[in-house]
Amino acid sequence: MNKDLWIIIERLGDIVLKHNQGQIVEIGLGQSTFMFSKFAKQFDRMHYGCDRSDRTCNWLKEKIKTKNTIICQMDSFDFMKLDCFKNMEVALFLIDGNHKNKYVSKEAEFLVSKLVPGGVGFIHDTFIKKDYYEKYKARGKTTEPYLTRLELEKRDDIWCLTWPYTANRCGLTQIIKKEENRPFYRQ
Repeated sequence: MNKDLWIIIERLGDIVLKHNQGQIVEIGLGQSTFMFSKFAKQFDRMHYGCDRSDRTCNWLKEKIKTKNTIICQMDSFDFMKLDCFKNMEVALFLIDGNHKNKYVSKEAEFLVSKLVPGGVGFIHDTFIKKDYYEKYKARGKTTEPYLTRLELEKRDDIWCLTWPYTANRCGLTQIIKKEENRPFYRQ
């Protein structure tokens, strides 16, 4: 595994959780799941994650044995309908599942709406390398998280910053939820 794949989240996650209440949510599971599970245990939060792959979910359930991490083998649209999300506030999230814009945009809209002021979300593959893009295209696949990034950058209720390096050099967009009704000097 690329050692710096999630280094931005690893270095910022504990700071975010130290200063914000709320849960941890992850769409698209993998090596990042170990990091979020560790954060959940350290800060006594719940970590909810989903992935469509049986294999991935079973592997993680075998490896992660903590009450703070709930792994759901399902589509993200079904995941977002779970009762646990009704009144949930989210402090930290990662979207790294299906790369089609119709998924990423809905996932981002949902999770940003749950994000507490000061909370942070991340979306992977938002500034993808040319050779990766061409590999997707050659296989007849699309990779569209950049479209969601472009829409999020227009919003006034969040700040966006895209890290072009780390995260496998595919771009990691960081979203911070702004305070509502903030004074002029915090604009």
